[in-house]
Amino acid sequence: MKLVKLGASLLVLACGGGGEDPQDRTGAAEEDFRTLAVVDSIGILMGDSSYVLGAIEGVAHEADGSILVLDRSTACIKVYDGEGGFIEQIGRRGSAPGELENPISFALLGDGRICVIDPWRGGFLTYNPDHTFQKLAVSYNSNTPALCTGLNDSGFVAGQVGYENENGTVSAHVSMLRYDLQPEPSHVYMENEFVIDFMDLSATLERTLFWGAFTGDRDGNVYFALMEPDIYEITGIREDGTRFMTATREIEQVAKTEQEKADEEAWVLAKLRGWDANWGVEDYVPQPYRNQVRQLGVDGQGRLWALRGTREDPTFDIFDSQTGEFLFTAVLPDIGYQGLFLNFTVDQGGILAYSENPADYPKIYIVELLEQ
Repeated sequence: MKLVKLGASLLVLACGGGGEDPQDRTGAAEEDFRTLAVVDSIGILMGDSSYVLGAIEGVAHEADGSILVLDRSTACIKVYDGEGGFIEQIGRRGSAPGELENPISFALLGDGRICVIDPWRGGFLTYNPDHTFQKLAVSYNSNTPALCTGLNDSGFVAGQVGYENENGTVSAHVSMLRYDLQPEPSHVYMENEFVIDFMDLSATLERTLFWGAFTGDRDGNVYFALMEPDIYEITGIREDGTRFMTATREIEQVAKTEQEKADEEAWVLAKLRGWDANWGVEDYVPQPYRNQVRQLGVDGQGRLWALRGTREDPTFDIFDSQTGEFLFTAVLPDIGYQGLFLNFTVDQGGILAYSENPADYPKIYIVELLEQ
């Protein structure tokens, strides 16, 4: 893969490799395995534009069970009821108040407002709980945060990448931050700084794109896991920065297949193009092993869900979010291998999923945990 120059807007993405190894079921006989199922979906190939989806950049449940879908291709948020029926559209492409141009992420805040990050429209735009436009809450058009998740009140947690050039030495700063609709973050939960090796920009991409997974809950707690092939550890952090919980598991390392590596290379290039970030990369080389934790979420019962990165069928480890106690494992069978491309949102309203590279057309999967 070849790009032409180093840009200054690469965004943290809490995602990693997926896949399965038969030996990954270490202790399976002792584990409580439960089954997830796709019970419905939203999206069609052609027809009513309300149901035709493009570049999905995030999904979430509102308090009443409505489903929000951020579609960057149409620069709007589409709103559906819990059964997938279209309700309305928030915003549209344009430069007038409330319109969007390149929305890259959004968060449903604890106070019911929606915060959309759109650097082309100047920063953080907020919409009221009734979906009417409120204001451009914060001007922010460079090194914008990404992958934001709502917390309590007006806060959200987000990843951010910044760069610093000191006497010709360029350093990257990868951070996990809390924002409260102010220009500066109200808290820095995690920060990683390293010097960029221009002879090995592939490693730089690896350390920024696949750095960590995070999520939050309505009490203001944040949960974080490093994306590593040999480490499975999730840390709970209070709003004041106090670490209160650690969840760990013993999971064997699993090597990526050649197809996975090729998919990852193509995926990275597509992401950089979508973000309008240009990197001087020659032959991006993925790391050989799958990351142990891919994504995190907290459900309506206060349980922490961790998407295991070592299995082909989507597999979650579920923990008590306050104590870190392992509860059970949930598996979504028969959805087919989608590697890096399958994203999940677990929140108070349930479980949603979508593929960034669907085999047919973009859709939202509505997922439920089956009764035992």
